[in-house]
Formats: sequence, C-alpha cells, structure tokens
Amino acid sequence: MTARTRRDTLWLTFIFLMAAFLRLYDLGRQSFWLDEAYTWYLTWPSWQDIWRVMLLIRDTSPLHYVVTRLLVPLIGQGEFALRFVTLAAEMITLPVIYRLGRDMFNRTVGLCASALFAFSPFAVWYARDARPYGFYVLFAALALWGFWRWAERGHRPWLFVLASAAFYLTHFASMLFALAQAGYVIADLRRRPLLFRRWFGLQMLAALPTGLYELTFLLRRQPISGNGWIPRPGLLAPLQTLLNFLSADVERWAVLSVLLAIAGAVVLAIGLYPLGAASAQERAARRILLWWMLLPMLAMWLFSVRLPAYVDRFFFPEIIPLMMLLAVGLARLCGWSLSKGVARVALFACALILFGGMLLSSAVLYTSPRYAKEDWRGAAQFVSAQALEAQLLVQDGEVVLGLSPYLQHVNAEPALPEKLDAADKLTAVILRSPHESGHALSKTAPFDPLTESPLASWFATHPNRVQRVYQFVGVSVVMVKP
Repeated sequence: MTARTRRDTLWLTFIFLMAAFLRLYDLGRQSFWLDEAYTWYLTWPSWQDIWRVMLLIRDTSPLHYVVTRLLVPLIGQGEFALRFVTLAAEMITLPVIYRLGRDMFNRTVGLCASALFAFSPFAVWYARDARPYGFYVLFAALALWGFWRWAERGHRPWLFVLASAAFYLTHFASMLFALAQAGYVIADLRRRPLLFRRWFGLQMLAALPTGLYELTFLLRRQPISGNGWIPRPGLLAPLQTLLNFLSADVERWAVLSVLLAIAGAVVLAIGLYPLGAASAQERAARRILLWWMLLPMLAMWLFSVRLPAYVDRFFFPEIIPLMMLLAVGLARLCGWSLSKGVARVALFACALILFGGMLLSSAVLYTSPRYAKEDWRGAAQFVSAQALEAQLLVQDGEVVLGLSPYLQHVNAEPALPEKLDAADKLTAVILRSPHESGHALSKTAPFDPLTESPLASWFATHPNRVQRVYQFVGVSVVMVKP
C-alpha cells in the first residue's frame, strides 16, 4: 500500500465515521411518521399478504420492503431497527461515491465528494428515515458508476445492468434517470453511433424486472395512486431542490441558507468552468454529471405543470452529481495559493462555508423543532392514557396507519359529521395536518384542526361540543363532548 493510498484510506475512514455519527445519533428517538408506518406495516403479514397490500398502491416499488421484511427477524421492528436498514445502505454509498469521483477525475475529487455527501443535511435526514431513500441513492451511485465504466472506460456492462435493475425496483422516479443517460448517449450519437443501440438494449434488460412487476398492475387495470397531496411546484423549484441538498431549509431562507447558496454557486461555477487543460475524460465526466443532475428534475417539473408530482426526495440521486461537481470546484481551489490575492482568499472562504455550513445544518436537524417527524407515538400514548374509554373517530385510513405501530388494535370509525351528531359519550377525533410541501423535510407547521380540517364546518357550528384540543407534530386530537 502506497503512502497516498494509506492517506486516502485514513481520510475515507474519518469521513465514514463522521457520517455514521451524524446518522446514528439518537436514531430511534422520534416517532415513525406516516410513510414510515407504512414500512412498519409491511413487516408484519405473510409474504402473500404483503403482495396483496402492495398491489393496492401501484407506485410503490418493492425492493426496499422485501429486504426490510427479510431482515426483521434479525433486527426487529422498532424505529431504530427499521431506520438502520436505510442508514446502512446510505453508508455503503460513501465509498461508491469516492470510487466514482476517483474514476471520473482524481482521488481528491472522490474524497471531497464523499465528504460533502456525508455532511449534507438532506442526506442525513433521509438516512434516518425508514423509507427506500438509502437504497435509492446507493443503487443510483452504482448505476452511474457502472454506466461510466461501461460507456467511457470500456468495462463490461454487468454492474451497470444489475445496479440499474435494482435502482428501478427501488423507486418509481428512478426511470427519469434513464433520460439522463439517453441525453448523454444521444448527444454523442454522431461520434459513437452504436453506443445508443447498445445502451438501449442494456436498458431493456435492466428494466425487465420492473416491467414484469408493472405488468401485474396493467393486467389488473389498477390505477396509479393519487398524488393530490403534492403541491404545484414554483418557477424556481429545481434551484430550490439543489439548495435543499446543501441546507435542507429552502422554505425558511435563514442566513446560513443564503451563505450556502452563494458559496455553492461559486464553487459549482469553478467546477464547471471549462479549463483548456481539461482532458477529454474530464469533459465527458462533467457532461454526464450535468445530464444526471438536471434532466430528471426538469422533466418532472415540466410534467408537473399539468399534474403536480414534484417532490425533492424523488430526485435524491441528483445529489451525487451535485456533490461531484462541487468537489471538482474544491479540488481546483486546493491547487490555488492564498498568496495570489484577496480573490483567492474569498474562494477558499467559500469552501469553508460549504463544509462548515453543511455540517452545521446537519447539526440543526437535532436541535430545531422544525425537523420533528409527525408524532403518531405521542398521539397514540395520549389516546391510551387519557382517552381509552372514549369513542375513537379518525379522519381517514392514513390516521389508522399512523397509529398502528403504537396502538395494537385501532378500533376507530370515520370522523363523519353524522357520527359526531350521534355521539352519546366522550369522543376523541384524530386529525392530521393538511399542510404539504415539495421541499420541507417534515410537516411541523402548526395547524388548527378546528379551522383547517375536513370537520372545520362542524366544529364552527358546534363550538360548545369541543372540550379541548391536544396538538402533536402533524397530528391533533380533538376531544368532543356528547
């Protein structure tokens, strides 16, 4: 092992340990939120019952749930255990990003890119979520690395095909990243006309497992799940998404977010600036990274003009090219001397803001109430302790799902006005927040269930029936007198 290899190993080990600390700290403290409760729900039944449940939701990709269900007998079903599955997948992504950066550019870029990913508050948040996003970014990194090795380095395509197959089975939005590869190979069609044909054939092979899975829904004529909860994206949504990867706070625009936006823009511009000495490989690497970073979100943004479907976490794999291009900018900064003037000092300050700001933003995830998950555990504990004898009414089936990990038997009826009219004893009505966002990490914005719920008109006409309102993060319990 050479001195350079030992140094890289030490740095990568340090980055890995820092990433592990940021993601493991207090992992099981917060309640499952609604989508995590769905993951929990799929760990209980038999495989046949799991298949029946998944058939109800066409845009649910199966791989994460299958792996989690296989691991449950070994690790359990608690908050820490189910989130650790996602966390472990994201931790494996770190060395993959290092190898990708080293193969595309050099060792310094690989180390910087893996460090930026380790400190990203967006990546930290979704590593701590019992959802498919750890798998999503891992297989995205492997698919991108496999595509690069095949298309530009002449390696066999099996890593590309297998990683892409797993990628497509992990999240329905992953197919958008095939557009990025298509854009890259089509742009090079004149120089390499056979590349597109080979790529298309490999894509068909990689998409075969997902195609067979989707065929089940087509044969059953099962409609895709509703996305009415997704708000229409604004004009600057793609830029907000990229900034969210750095600060995880684009809806608030604090001082730190502004500093990170400025520093990120400067360093990204340095990474993209076409130097005359850049090799053909570096130019090709920048092209594929730009296609991968921009095309999926822009395609979904345009689609959302007609049917809103734009949510930042759907584009999580785009964090890989963003961190890679930022790392290229940082690597160029490392080659510049501070003695060259004040401008150079300012550019190095951008690098310090980038690393320090992202690390601080990750720390804020644990200290700010803005980053609390929906508190279904708190609502369930309240019902068990304070309203056990009360009649239980719920807004919809999703409320039942959210309560399920914490109330073994949820005996509840729909919260309909006629049910409240006929109630002859104390009734607990559980309602969830109507506030949705394509950018925010959690639904912590306070809501008044008496004015912002489907029962608002009933509460307005029966104010004397409302005994008290108990509010939890994203959930409220309204106690109604008979």
